[in-house]
Amino acid sequence: MAVAFYDEGRLRGPDGKSTLENFLFFLKHIQEVAKEDFPDVEFRVLRRGELLRLPDGTALNVQTLDVETGYVLSMSGRKRQILEGLQTDADFACAAAAFFRRPSKACPKK
Repeated sequence: MAVAFYDEGRLRGPDGKSTLENFLFFLKHIQEVAKEDFPDVEFRVLRRGELLRLPDGTALNVQTLDVETGYVLSMSGRKRQILEGLQTDADFACAAAAFFRRPSKACPKK
């Protein structure tokens, strides 16, 4: 499972508004990467006030996280990975490829 999260309550004000707009811009691209390169990985968007049970047996609550935006990668039998803050589609693709142990066309070869 891959989860995008953002806390609108902590993103008020000019800086927060800009952060949220940038996050939502990249979220569209990241959802496409997830759909194309990780079709069997469930992709969810979690907002303030929602609780989500993850495949690793833990739960995710946006309000209890230290950061306002980011992504969580989770699967049964592995500790979840949190990608904090703004991520580009390439950032997400490379992290997901490493976490789920499979290639992604969106991750630039090094």
